[in-house]
Amino acid sequence: VEHALLTAGLDVKRKAAEVELKADGADMAKLLKAFEVVDSMIDGLSTEAQLVPGVIVRKGADEDSLYDDFGPLVLKQHEGKFLDHFDSFDKAMDAYFTLAEDKKMEQQKAQQQKAAIGKVERVRLAHEASVAA
Repeated sequence: VEHALLTAGLDVKRKAAEVELKADGADMAKLLKAFEVVDSMIDGLSTEAQLVPGVIVRKGADEDSLYDDFGPLVLKQHEGKFLDHFDSFDKAMDAYFTLAEDKKMEQQKAQQQKAAIGKVERVRLAHEASVAA
């Protein structure tokens, strides 16, 4: 939907009540044309003989930056962002979710290390207190 709105030249931050949606309105004509374009894009992906490519949108320019989104097409809202292109949509999904799982495991490991350090610190303080008494 966001791609269609941007393609139609409509402001994606406008509320629906502010858009002129009369049958003969200019905004409606632009929007219908944009949805036709999106439908044709989707129809182009549905052929079984063709391998559907994949795209991942990165949050930053470096290779270690987190992924922001993924899909089979470069959408209008992704223009100007850092993209990784893949031969197939499956490969793009695998890369996206693999990185997400890796980041999740890194966070869990960091939490476990923090908890272990906290435990060691409490034991050390208790030991010092008992030695001082």
